[in-house]
Formats: sequence, structure tokens, C-alpha cells
Amino acid sequence: MKRKLLKQTISQWRSNSWLIVELVIIMVVTWFLVDLLCQVYVPMAEPKGFDTDHCYKLYLRTTDEVPEDSTISLSDVKNELISRLRHYPGVEGVAISLQGVEPYTGNMVAGDVRDVTTADTLTFGRIRIGYTNADFLRVFRIKGAGGQCPDSLVHPFVHGGGLLLSSNVFEFVDSGCPVPSYESVAGHRFNVDGYDLRLAAVIENVKRDEFTPSARYGIALIFFPETADNMKLVDMWTDVTIRVRPEAENGFMERFRKDMGVHFRLPGIYVYNIVPFDKVRKTDMESGFKTVGKMYIVIGFLLVNVFLGLFGTFWYRTRRRSSELAVRMSFGASRISLFRRLMGEGIILLVFASLISVPLLWLLLYMEVRPNVYGFMDIEAVWIVRDSVITFFVLLMIICLGISFPAWVAMKVDPATALHDE
Repeated sequence: MKRKLLKQTISQWRSNSWLIVELVIIMVVTWFLVDLLCQVYVPMAEPKGFDTDHCYKLYLRTTDEVPEDSTISLSDVKNELISRLRHYPGVEGVAISLQGVEPYTGNMVAGDVRDVTTADTLTFGRIRIGYTNADFLRVFRIKGAGGQCPDSLVHPFVHGGGLLLSSNVFEFVDSGCPVPSYESVAGHRFNVDGYDLRLAAVIENVKRDEFTPSARYGIALIFFPETADNMKLVDMWTDVTIRVRPEAENGFMERFRKDMGVHFRLPGIYVYNIVPFDKVRKTDMESGFKTVGKMYIVIGFLLVNVFLGLFGTFWYRTRRRSSELAVRMSFGASRISLFRRLMGEGIILLVFASLISVPLLWLLLYMEVRPNVYGFMDIEAVWIVRDSVITFFVLLMIICLGISFPAWVAMKVDPATALHDE
């Protein structure tokens, strides 16, 4: 039956050719629409690699005030401020980071990381490089690539070399040799930001925000010891975040604001604002949400038009064949067999259109006409296959709907009545 239906469909190529051309055009357009949706949705579904629940961002300001006790340096004052933050009731940890590695931070410093041990360059300007203290891992719940908890990473980070790299940076090794295991690269020496450091551990991919694909940026965390020289660098441009214990969350920000002017105002530096990380996230991603919302509206409008056009084509095509269905039923064909026949024809036409669309899509992708939401042209075979499968099943669903309703109505009509109307 299937072979016979295939031969009959091919023999009717004159009437089916324009329909196949229409399907090819619709499939290519739908593929690009599906690809745009996937570019937005897939990064949002990826693990973030960090947790900002119960976290608050602090904003510092520096002044030209000189400590009253001349024996106390400005670095000591800054250390005292961080110490007071750590001992404030309800605070679990205080994260200090420089160069924009904190989540939802617009600024960043990117560069290459070179494995001195194997002479491999790990990226092509896609690694975010920043300095953090040990509490950064605890505050943002940074985990190891092997599932290690943040506390287990602190000791190797502080005493085992002072460098952490995310697992995705090893996907861009210029030698092309895959990393056999993350444990095998621990202990290698790396040149990062001009410093020769030993890799303490490999951590999970840490994204900038939900919209940024994890494949776009890796991250390199360099240990920032809170020494006198380093604390001189802590100023209003430094990212400082505190994590609050869940049981102390209720009313914490109100209590902290009341105490800011007393406990956290020291000569030379003070805390002038505290913002929950939910608000930081909303502020940072507001423009992105607006852009994505507009994209959804445009893509949704285009998909509705594709649906109506293809649905109407197969509806009209099926309704025109009412007399043919009546003749077949008069010769003993069952309604189920006719329904399967119409569905089979639609699937065969879609398969033919898919075979033509695949090389056309490859040509368009080779010509780099694919819209890129995040501004980079990398596309893998898995993306093409996934988008193609989704597109095929979307169009298959539309075709089945376009055939089902008119076919069901036509088959309910008495064959004699249908032939008489013709």
C-alpha cells in the first residue's frame, strides 16, 4: 500500500510540484523562525552555574578622608569594613570581585588563557577574567565540574594555585586535542592575564546572565587575597555581595539600611546602598526582556501566517477531492483507509520538500544569512539537526490538521450525494 501510494504521488508530479515548491519555501522560512526561538530559549534553559537567592549587592563609595589614627592605613579601614560585614547578624559570606565576573554585570575583561604545560591556547578572547576572594564561591554557590560543593573548592583555590577555570573553556583548545578529564588538567600551569598560575580545579560553566549562551564565554577566577596591597584596589568600582542566611532574610534589608550610617561608614570608605539581587537581575536584563518580547511577537505573527497559509492550502486541496473520496467509498474503500491515504500523501509531499530544503538550508548557512541574536556566527551540526526536526514536526502537525478536518467532513457525506453534487 505504501509503495503504491508513493508511486501514485510521484506520477501526479504535475499537480504536486507547485505544492512541493510551496512547502520548500515554507520549510526554509519556518526553520529560520524556529532557529531564532531556539537561540533565545536554549540559553535561558541552560544551567546558570550560580545562585543569587538570598544575595544582596552593596555599593561602596570612597572619600578623601584620612583616618583619625595615623597609624591605621586606608587598607586597614577597608579590611575593617569587610570584617564588620562578615560579622553582621545574618550574613553568611561576603564576596569581593574585580573586573566584572559577578553575575549580571555589564562590564567585563576578556582575554586568552594559555596552558603553559601543554602550550595550548584555550580560547580566542572568550574567557572572562576576574579576581575574587574565597567567599565568592560560597556566596554564589559555584560548584566544581565534578559536582564538588563550594566549600570543597575553597582550600584548593586558596592554597592550590589560585586559579579556577570553567569547564567550557576546554572546548576551545587550539590544538584540537580534547581534554581527557578535568582532573587531568588540575595542577597544570596557565598564563592568565600575564600571571603564571596553577590550576586548582575546574568549575561548572558560569554564565553572565540567562540570555548569554554558556558556549559564548568561559570564566577564569583568580584568587584575590585580602592583603594590605590588594585592599588598596577595593573602591567604588569593586563588586561586593553578601549572602544572607534564609532564617535571617525577613526584614534584613530594612535593618541593614538603618545600620549603614553607623556601622558601615568609616573614614575613606562607606556603604551607601544595598540592593537585592532580584532587582540587580531585573535592571541588568530589562532591555533584554523587552527585545525578547518583541521577537516573540514578530516570530509568533509570522508562524501564525505560516500556519494559516499551509493549513488553508491542504484544507482546500482536500475539499476539492470530495468526489474522488466518494468514488473510492462507492467501490468499497473504508473511511479509515481513505483517511490514512490522505495523511500518507501529505507526509510524502513533506518528505520530498525536506529533501530539497536540506541542501538549500546548508547553502544559506554557508552564505551566513542566518540571523544571530547574540552576535556570533557559530553554529553546530546539532543545532541544524535539532531545528530541522522541530520544523519538520511543526509542519507535519499543520498538514495533519489541514487534512483531518475537511477529510472527516467529506467522508461523513453519503457517496451518492457527493457524486450528485458534482
